[in-house]
Amino acid sequence: MNDDIGRLATREYEVTLPGGSKGKLAFALCDLARENALARHARKREAVAFGLLGFEGMRGGPRHPLL
Repeated sequence: MNDDIGRLATREYEVTLPGGSKGKLAFALCDLARENALARHARKREAVAFGLLGFEGMRGGPRHPLL
């Protein structure tokens, strides 16, 4: 898969947290060579790779993906 942020691979998992709440975790490996804000940010920090972690349906979880 490839898109505007340069996703190379993704995986999603249904999870149940210790408190009993359920939701979905999504992981994306992204292309460090792309010319977009996320890839530039990662290169500026001398990353050798980068990706995103997303949360869906989790009470109290982050509303936006984490880099």
